[in-house]
Amino acid sequence: MNIKTSLTTCAVAAAAALFAGTIAAQGMIVTCESQNYGNAQCAVPNGPVAIVRQLSTPPGDCIEGRTWGFNTWDNTIWVNSGCRAEFRVGYGGAYPQPAPSPGMTVICESQNYRNAECAVPGGPVYIVQQLSTPPGDCIEGRTWGFNANNNTIWVNSGCRAEFRVGYGGYPPPPPQGMTVICESQNYRNAECAVSAGPVALIRQLSTPPGDCIEGRTWGFNTWNNTIWVTNGCRGEFRAGYGGYGRPR
Repeated sequence: MNIKTSLTTCAVAAAAALFAGTIAAQGMIVTCESQNYGNAQCAVPNGPVAIVRQLSTPPGDCIEGRTWGFNTWDNTIWVNSGCRAEFRVGYGGAYPQPAPSPGMTVICESQNYRNAECAVPGGPVYIVQQLSTPPGDCIEGRTWGFNANNNTIWVNSGCRAEFRVGYGGYPPPPPQGMTVICESQNYRNAECAVSAGPVALIRQLSTPPGDCIEGRTWGFNTWNNTIWVTNGCRGEFRAGYGGYGRPR
């Protein structure tokens, strides 16, 4: 081997070592997916590994130790049960595990008013938007909640909602409220459960004589978080708008 070839070989080796060192220090992003809910493995240069973003939707949840993990003996990420996600690989001992992400959005639903559970990577959890309509109201602690023992959202009684999951060290944003339609059918009294107050009427859907007048034909019970309507009032209400002020 001549001197020129030797120098070229050394330069390539040095560049490769530098590149490998950069990967080991800074990490790389790898997408690994379980297609058709089958087992899959994705080879990576080294560990450790942390999930950055789940790309699959329930029931293909990515839960470390259950539907994904990292094999140190052959440097492979394994996934199953429909898990599809982006992983950070090889951030090395000099770098801490990636900071908590601002969270992910999960839809969990109680079909036919039955109990259901949706596995998530971790908590905490808060409701973003209720997708069901009364009587399938989503009320924390009554029709939905988060089980920290097995990292699952539970729903029942027809609750169907979009939840923000795993916002980590980031505080949840103030509640912006939810929209609920509550109606007095055949001019009878009715109650509609909501997650929290206060409550404001956004739009009256009934026509006279079924007018919606606060304190006379509709109101909000703070002791059980229910909107009450009577005398044919049918309206669209904003509930739990928190610090954002009363809707116009």
